[in-house]
Amino acid sequence: MQGRGLYAPDVSVAFAARTHQAVRFPERGTQSLARHFQQSEAGDTAHLHARTIGLQRLVQTVLHRPLVAWRGHIDEIDHDEAAEVAQLELPRHFIGGLEVCIEGGLFDIAALGGTIDAQEAWVDFKALDGRGRPIFWSGFFKPNGKVDPSAHFYRSLLLDAHGHPINKRDAELARSVVYVHIIPPGAADTVHYQLRVPPGTPGPITLIAKLKYRKFGWFFNHFSYAGVQQPGKFTFNYDDRKTLFNGSMQGVAGQIHHIPNLPVVTLSQARVVLPLANHIRATAPAGHSPRDWVRWNDYGIGLLLQGDLTGAEQAFRQTVKIEPRNPDGWLNIGRAQQQEGELRRALANIDHALRLHPGLPRALFFQALVYKTEGHYKRAETALAGVLRVFPHDRIVLNQAGRLRFLQARFRPAIAIFKRTLAIDPENVFAHYNLMLCYRGLGELRRSRLQEAMYERFKAYEAAQAIAGAYDLKHPNANNEAQPVHVHKSGLYVPGQLLAPRAWRGPVAGEHPDGAPILAAPEKSTPPAPATVALLQKP
Repeated sequence: MQGRGLYAPDVSVAFAARTHQAVRFPERGTQSLARHFQQSEAGDTAHLHARTIGLQRLVQTVLHRPLVAWRGHIDEIDHDEAAEVAQLELPRHFIGGLEVCIEGGLFDIAALGGTIDAQEAWVDFKALDGRGRPIFWSGFFKPNGKVDPSAHFYRSLLLDAHGHPINKRDAELARSVVYVHIIPPGAADTVHYQLRVPPGTPGPITLIAKLKYRKFGWFFNHFSYAGVQQPGKFTFNYDDRKTLFNGSMQGVAGQIHHIPNLPVVTLSQARVVLPLANHIRATAPAGHSPRDWVRWNDYGIGLLLQGDLTGAEQAFRQTVKIEPRNPDGWLNIGRAQQQEGELRRALANIDHALRLHPGLPRALFFQALVYKTEGHYKRAETALAGVLRVFPHDRIVLNQAGRLRFLQARFRPAIAIFKRTLAIDPENVFAHYNLMLCYRGLGELRRSRLQEAMYERFKAYEAAQAIAGAYDLKHPNANNEAQPVHVHKSGLYVPGQLLAPRAWRGPVAGEHPDGAPILAAPEKSTPPAPATVALLQKP
């Protein structure tokens, strides 16, 4: 085993899963390219945005084809195939990193208007020893029914002007963002964990990852049925009132006299068993499966969106080794290199993707971004024209086309394109900002001031970061979630002690002190898709 397969002092293990797309929509081919271009527009407008409040959607993700990845080769354990496989063995006294990779699919819950500030989706990830006792658990339930606050959540955490969380469906008070975790369609997310195997732990180690969801979070559920707000200041910017959960249950919806125990749905789950050994070791690789490029690609996308460009490029290189004729691997290598600033190498890989699939719109888009950065504006225009022929109403492509014309001082054509963007999205900050510059370049100061006023109206309020900063100092778990790349540790681990879970007896009318980790309430689970497990090593 080569030393470069290690992340000192950790060995990185990935537990990944891909969406099973059980439904196909006829308009699939006409979906906007926006999901591919969000990162690019964000990069060009980074100086305009500061933790923008942009609530989009919560994706109900169905996990499919889970895999365990150890940085090296791929060897597969299929549910219906008998094959000789490479088996990773964890060492005793092991401290290492684990990653759960989740990809978004077609199972979306529209979250327009702030829905994800009240819903609750999270990753329940645990490791069990050979006796079935938890040695690691993130995402469990506390005795009062709350989810482990150190878990990885898919939601928005917004604050009012005084730093109080937006948790009563009062999104109109939102003035700052701590974090917004969503998975847009076609994207992926990678969650990082640190696992410690205590000395003397009996093997094997069983890793279980579940994506869980319940309609409303603990606070809003209690507030809806028994919440009583105490006297205090309440304005259009903040709500300083304290909330007690001792209200009368008379006349509540459903004619019930207790706070309901909302069902928890396991959208999907994956399970892997790893033996223990005295040292880390793995057998020789057994070869690649043609399907493995998808898993590596999903893993790389998750790293790319977090800014781990080196790790993402390494994952994408595995995809081109497995499926060299698939343009996505080459294109994604180019995307990572473009963000890294390696423009020549990026262009070579994007061009290779276009040779494999001429006219591929997403490849043309990123080719245009490289050309724009290099100053080849005419070439960039030609590439974007190919994208607009397929997606003529994509606001991000239109913005880039308008920006190219502005950079060439072709203000009138640029104005015409930015107006097309505003016809789709009247509050588009990028378009208003560039229209302000275009009119200023033409000397039309009255129109420039009008666009400046629109830009000031719709842009993010930069000073709001101070609100989130103060909240982060008091809430380390939220601060951890707000980092692009962050590691989750076990919420139940105590050195030298294995904690036995206790049963949750259901929610209560008043908030109880937090207690020891516990098992979740009875769940409704969707049947997991047939699983394929593999061991992965990066070269």
